[in-house]
Amino acid sequence: VLGTLWWRAGRRASNAVLGLPVAGLALAFHKDMQIYATGGLETMAFTLALLWAVLVTAGPQKRWDLAAALYAIATLLRPEGALYTSAALMFILWSSRSLRTVLRFAIVWALLVGPSEVFRLAYFGEWLPNTYYAKSGGTSNWHQGWIYTSLYFSIYAVQLLALPAFIVVAVKALRNRIDSPQGPVRSQLALLVSSHILLSLLYVTRLGGDFMFARFYIPITPLLFLLVEDAVVLTRRRSLEVIALVFMLGGVLYARELHGQRLPGRERIEGIVNEYKFYPPDYIEVVRRQGEVLGRALRGTTAGVGLLSGQDAMAYFGNLRYALEPHGLTDHVLARKPIAERGRPGHERTASLEDLLLRSVHFRMRYGLTVGLAIERQIRFEELYGEIVFYDRAIMDQMRGRPGVIFLEYPDLLRKTIQDLQVSQGRLVDDYRQAHLFYFIHNDDEALLREYRAALLKQGIPIEALNEVDQKAADFRRRMQQENLRTGRR
Repeated sequence: VLGTLWWRAGRRASNAVLGLPVAGLALAFHKDMQIYATGGLETMAFTLALLWAVLVTAGPQKRWDLAAALYAIATLLRPEGALYTSAALMFILWSSRSLRTVLRFAIVWALLVGPSEVFRLAYFGEWLPNTYYAKSGGTSNWHQGWIYTSLYFSIYAVQLLALPAFIVVAVKALRNRIDSPQGPVRSQLALLVSSHILLSLLYVTRLGGDFMFARFYIPITPLLFLLVEDAVVLTRRRSLEVIALVFMLGGVLYARELHGQRLPGRERIEGIVNEYKFYPPDYIEVVRRQGEVLGRALRGTTAGVGLLSGQDAMAYFGNLRYALEPHGLTDHVLARKPIAERGRPGHERTASLEDLLLRSVHFRMRYGLTVGLAIERQIRFEELYGEIVFYDRAIMDQMRGRPGVIFLEYPDLLRKTIQDLQVSQGRLVDDYRQAHLFYFIHNDDEALLREYRAALLKQGIPIEALNEVDQKAADFRRRMQQENLRTGRR
């Protein structure tokens, strides 16, 4: 991205223009551009594809096939690439006045994007990636989105210069009558860039932003700087170029100070965090160690694990067979659950106990001690605490005796409980229901079940109540089997 901006600035140097890399230098000192340059996400690849797509589409040579390919790459990287593509199509129709050109652009784009979309529809049953829905893409959250947008532009206020820059370009175009399809490239570029910026502002604000500060505005950041640089170049005043460069650099450097003040560590602003500081190296090392501990404890078993927010890397470090991310990023059904209450952006859906059972999740990890958790559900993997979602005797037998793995033998504990039933009848029926969900529908232990039923009947529990619990448990077991067949985890 930096190379593109510097190369472009150097090419326009002339007697009237210095060719200072105003956008390139400002971007080089942009704190969050630096962070996401090595963030391990698609952010910077998408940013580069979008930047090249804009420059080629509004460039002097009108290489529509290449432009279509670049917009296709952007769409394959992130779904909002299709939004920018629609703006590009409208721009091409205006600038070329040719439906044939628009059709050719659309065909090239469709040939590249189409196979991926067909595969996604056939395999996943959706046109859009699962993360789109998990990140609240199907709903609007204008209030949270405004917080995200205003936080970004309050820190990077220097980027608001793009608005007066666009006005300068528009006025220049009108005065010199260069807003026609045959007019200079720079005014056309400003129009295309502005459409992309506006689309991004509307899309991100409606979406509700993200919990990672700045990430969703990284792709348009080079475009904002580019608009300012082009406005300065159109004035053809060398002194103004120098002033703009100094002012832009000063604004970006001041933004770095604000960045450190407002997002100094793991603090949250309405659920928004500085992701770089939120997951520092020492935290990652803790997660690495925990993942390795968990991996050793579960090695050779078919156990599924439910992770909590911030623990996802444990699946990687522990080479876990199956791990469920709790907010739906990796699960089709969870990603589409209704949002009960607005909260941390992109992390507003949670997996219920029923969700975990239907996905054969044996253990759910905890952040800390298991205080308040029933003793039969507690498990430890060395210093890592977890919850037994359901007791699979085959898996627990495999894990028994492994270093650092501590849990109670549930069948033994239940037998002791049966011998001393001293609670109300309502509580006894509820405990019987929980025993089914926790143990009996997952294990073939008819002897212990008969013993449990007999003890409850002696306590005066109506047989109809027990039969009802048994029937509901059998129905739920069939649901589990159907889900396991559907997902292929059994």
